[in-house]
Amino acid sequence: MKRDIETPADVKAIIDAFYEAVNTNDVLQPYFAHMTPAHWEAHLPVMYQFWENVVYARLHSRIPLSEEAFKRWAGLMMNTIDEMFAGERANLMKRRAESIAAVMRIKILGGQV
Repeated sequence: MKRDIETPADVKAIIDAFYEAVNTNDVLQPYFAHMTPAHWEAHLPVMYQFWENVVYARLHSRIPLSEEAFKRWAGLMMNTIDEMFAGERANLMKRRAESIAAVMRIKILGGQV
């Protein structure tokens, strides 16, 4: 029987195995072909931290996040983008930010909204 993810080392193992598989996948590898060892050295710790936060919801455990906090985050992101840029990519970034906020809200707050 497989055990659950319990430590940051478990998350790191998953991410490392995932990118090893990506780099040998005929469809996905071309998207990462430009990555040098230096790129991977910078990219992987970011991915480890991101997924550790997803799995452990560390921020929420330190200061519980509220619905208002998610709304404020999304609003500030939208305003910042709107103040600086306009266009198709700016709209894409806003949609992605809304999606990220929604997913994080669901994962952290669950049905508490």
